[in-house]
Amino acid sequence: MSDTGSSSGGFWRMLRQPSAKYSLLTLLVAGFFSGIIFWGGFNTAMEATNTLEFCISCHEMRD
Repeated sequence: MSDTGSSSGGFWRMLRQPSAKYSLLTLLVAGFFSGIIFWGGFNTAMEATNTLEFCISCHEMRD
């Protein structure tokens, strides 16, 4: 049971301390651009699934 506590403690310590290899600014910029890419992909998926053609491919909405 102590293994679980030490691994979760390491997780929180990793979140609190800055990276030894990369600067905080580098991590923030990488996270920012990763968020933009994820947001763009999510928005594209929502636009594609919000069309009538997509809906009638599965549901009984055809004439």
